[in-house]
Amino acid sequence: MSPTDELELHRISALLAEVNGSLPENSPLREGLVKAGLALGLAFINGQRGWIDNEYAQLDADISEE
Repeated sequence: MSPTDELELHRISALLAEVNGSLPENSPLREGLVKAGLALGLAFINGQRGWIDNEYAQLDADISEE
């Protein structure tokens, strides 16, 4: 993982930590948040940051027939 990717992973992880801190202690939403953080970390470690950024950029795009 490049230093730039590592910085971005830390930035996004801090966002997830902020959301985590806003949840009640026993919130079932924590499971999804923790699993999303794990998946994000694994994706970055496996060099998938570009794919994530591309998919994120297209979230509001029209759906194609594919």
